[in-house]
Amino acid sequence: MRQRYIFSDNNQIMNLLILIFLLSSQANNKKFRTMSKDKRITIKGREYVYDIRRKIADNRHKEGFPMVEDYNITDDIVDDYLYELMGGPQSIEEQKRLYTRYGLCFIIPIAIVALMKQTMINLLIGVGSGFVLCCFYFFFHKALRMRRLRKMAKSGVMEYVEAVENFEN
Repeated sequence: MRQRYIFSDNNQIMNLLILIFLLSSQANNKKFRTMSKDKRITIKGREYVYDIRRKIADNRHKEGFPMVEDYNITDDIVDDYLYELMGGPQSIEEQKRLYTRYGLCFIIPIAIVALMKQTMINLLIGVGSGFVLCCFYFFFHKALRMRRLRKMAKSGVMEYVEAVENFEN
C-alpha cells in the first residue's frame, strides 16, 4: 500500500510558510509600547526614538537642556532604554534569528504529529498547537520587554526622555 503524505506538493508548504511570515510581520510592525505617567500603555512609532536621539545629540551642550546627571542615570542606561523602546529586530541578523525561532516553534509540533498516524485532524492539531506555541513565545517576549522597560523607567530614564521631548530649542 502506498504511503499518503499530508503535504502532497510544495505549493501547500509554500502557502503555509507565506501565511506564517505575513502573520509574524503584522505582529512585528513599527509600533511599540511604553508606559506613560499614569502607567497606561502608549503606542508610539520608531521615529519617536530617532527624534529623541537626534534631539539629545544636537542639544546636549545647550543651556537649559536636561542633563543625564540631574536624573542620576548614565548615557548607557538612556541608550538601553531607547533600544528597548524600538522593540523589534534592528538588524537583518536579529530578524533572521527571530523568524527562525518562530518557524521552529511552529514546525516542531507539526513534526511531532507527523510521527503519528497521518490524518487531517492530526495535521490540524499540529498546526494549531504550533500556532499556540508561537503566540506563547510572542507574548512571553513582549512581557519580558515590558518588564525591562518598567524596571528602567523606575530609574528615572522615562522622566529624562520626557524632559528631552518637552525641551524647546
